[in-house]
Amino acid sequence: MLEATSLVAEFRRRLHDEGGSVRPGVSEEALRVFEDVHGPLPVDMRSFYLGVDGMEAHTPFESWARILPLGEVVPVRQDFPGDQPEDALLVGDGMISAVFFAIDRSGSAGPPGSLYLVGPQPLRVARSFSEFVSHVLNDSPRLYHGESPV
Repeated sequence: MLEATSLVAEFRRRLHDEGGSVRPGVSEEALRVFEDVHGPLPVDMRSFYLGVDGMEAHTPFESWARILPLGEVVPVRQDFPGDQPEDALLVGDGMISAVFFAIDRSGSAGPPGSLYLVGPQPLRVARSFSEFVSHVLNDSPRLYHGESPV
């Protein structure tokens, strides 16, 4: 897997090459404000958002997975009360908002920093935010089939 800065560069390049809009990264101040409200983000996730602020509503990738702009990242419990992992943050959607991806920073559903398909029984799809971004770039079937139920 690519290191965070290389992954951001690859993400920006692929998004552009596939005809998607490349959003500029958020400011360090915007990240600080977000973290004051929601708590600290993993280093790789911070690097990603400093380099590119997620994706527009249209995703050019075959997986139909979209990484949300920071302004759309909210706690799971805010939009999906009762779904798991409830103390995680929504960071992506798939298949035109048919499913949602969340990062479990605290490890309430499994290893800290893992990403899951949100639902009554979360399904782990990546071990880190960087791995999630790689799955999006590679249209990985793991985005929807996961690696193992929790």
